[in-house]
Amino acid sequence: YLYFSGHGYSTPARDDAALLMANATPRRMGNHIAGKLWAEWIYQSGYFEEIALFMDCCRDNYTSVQLRPAHLSQVLDKNGMNKRKRFYAFGTDWDRKAWERLNPADNKVNGVFTTALLSGLSGLAADKSTGLITDASLKTYLHQNMANFLSPEERAKPSVSTDAQVILESNATGPMIFGQIPVAEVKKVKVRIHVPAADRDKNAGVFSGDDDTNPIESVGAVPEVWEVELPKGLYEVRLASGASELFKINASLESQDVRFS
Repeated sequence: YLYFSGHGYSTPARDDAALLMANATPRRMGNHIAGKLWAEWIYQSGYFEEIALFMDCCRDNYTSVQLRPAHLSQVLDKNGMNKRKRFYAFGTDWDRKAWERLNPADNKVNGVFTTALLSGLSGLAADKSTGLITDASLKTYLHQNMANFLSPEERAKPSVSTDAQVILESNATGPMIFGQIPVAEVKKVKVRIHVPAADRDKNAGVFSGDDDTNPIESVGAVPEVWEVELPKGLYEVRLASGASELFKINASLESQDVRFS
């Protein structure tokens, strides 16, 4: 596991980032650590079967500054390379700013990407059917939820990234597993479905994106406000009149509302 946080930049290569050291200056930009280049050195060496890289830093495009490669002599082990796994996650899109803000949970200023990452690794990124936190489920969680840790004003700033960039390489041996929680502990969000007057006291159902045939929640006489608890994911609520509404669970919230457009 490699984790870097602080001031950083990127290059036109678009798929890397460099963390600036404390002694870096505008004239000494060579004082940096190129995270992905080091992760690739470790990957090619064969010392580890799984390499996870997390970089919470800006990725401003510095066209005139070259990335410094790993200064160790290259070790290349081709044996078993097809079994190694890589998960590289950058806290911003290319040429965007990383952002930090006060986290109400601990009253400290933390990087938004780091806050989202830790919440996912703590369980919010767990697969709802297995409880496993895998490379794929963590990638999906970061893409779908990182923006939720920003305020509306911060999301509106063009320079601030609202999404992570994730480079994922699994293989036939299975996913990279970061952890597992009991299925019973997979967080559910209280959803309030506001039903139009014409459809109240009639059949209604909620369907998941995995199965649009059998409802996971149903009611014979739906009230004005129908409350259900659902884990993160994509859903559709269908009413007796044929009206339907798609919605996505925001796992970072305790509750949310669904209204028909």
